[in-house]
Amino acid sequence: MSSLTAPVDGEIITTFQRVSRSDSEEVFGSVKGEVVENPNPKMYGRPRNFGTILPGIYRSGYPESEDYEFLRDLSLRTIVTLVDKDYPEGYQTFMQSNGINHVVIKMEGTKKVDIPQSVMNSILEVVMDRQNHPLLLHCNQGRHRTGCAVAVIRKVLGWSVESTLNEYTSFAHPKVRQVDVNYIRQFEVATLVGIVDPKITRTASFSKPRPFSRSHKTFRFAVFTIFIFILCTLTVFRYRIA
Repeated sequence: MSSLTAPVDGEIITTFQRVSRSDSEEVFGSVKGEVVENPNPKMYGRPRNFGTILPGIYRSGYPESEDYEFLRDLSLRTIVTLVDKDYPEGYQTFMQSNGINHVVIKMEGTKKVDIPQSVMNSILEVVMDRQNHPLLLHCNQGRHRTGCAVAVIRKVLGWSVESTLNEYTSFAHPKVRQVDVNYIRQFEVATLVGIVDPKITRTASFSKPRPFSRSHKTFRFAVFTIFIFILCTLTVFRYRIA
């Protein structure tokens, strides 16, 4: 069973065990301040407000039964749900049968209460872990809760406030919330202490550097050995000439 922890306010309510599958390296795309994919109205077979945040990280409204085949094609490892409510028909079965970790982080409606820092920390901890990718982040409509979370990701990646708000607006229209706009404007990446390294906030990779694998270590040792051999050979050659 997967083990993910979070602060109380952003408590991870439930997870499902993931069926093992081969690891895949997700190469993150552009970090320019551009909307990666335009939002779409609800279309049969595709979640409402579906979009690509980065390659391997997606956003949407709450998936419905007719969306499952589309989601299956994404080979998701993780689904992060920002609302706590009864699952639609077949949703839990779909996730379990496809080995998808389901993480529920309860976020209250943004027009009701301010977003607690602990909740946003919990979201970022899951989304920024490459081992959880490919990943889908969603709320009910894919507008406000998801929009604020995506906006924080954009600010982590170094997007300007203007570009970040343009993307938020394109997904939230026609129900743009001023409280969300204020939150996005005022949010400081520096508050993500221990989650985001300020030195890498403008790079396209969230995950921590991985330790060298055995093959990397073997290669380095071989190069070092060859270097020592050449150095010793040159020393002997010089000695004989002298």
